[in-house]
Amino acid sequence: CLDRTAFRNLVVRSSQAQHNMFVDFLNGVDLFQVLNGSECASLAEVLEEEEFEDDEAIVEQGEKDDKMFILRRGKAVACIRGEQGEVEVMQYSPGDFFGEIALLSGEPRKASIY
Repeated sequence: CLDRTAFRNLVVRSSQAQHNMFVDFLNGVDLFQVLNGSECASLAEVLEEEEFEDDEAIVEQGEKDDKMFILRRGKAVACIRGEQGEVEVMQYSPGDFFGEIALLSGEPRKASIY
């Protein structure tokens, strides 16, 4: 049996562990090396983890969105659709990020990421 207090303590510990994992991850991403500890912790608080299947579209060329992605594990590729079909233009590995241009400019995505 799990009482209310024990359940709350478990949830708090789990949330803190995830927050600490996000902070550690962000500290290893070049883009965020300029952040101090407090700034990094604040950023970690708003991160959301998403998982995608192989070949599932993370973002689609032409769509507007307000998200930036940081790859924590696995691989991703950027493809641009043109006259000759989709062409791979970039590969991403853990610690790489994408979507920052669309996030900052509000313009449509320039590529699809899988």
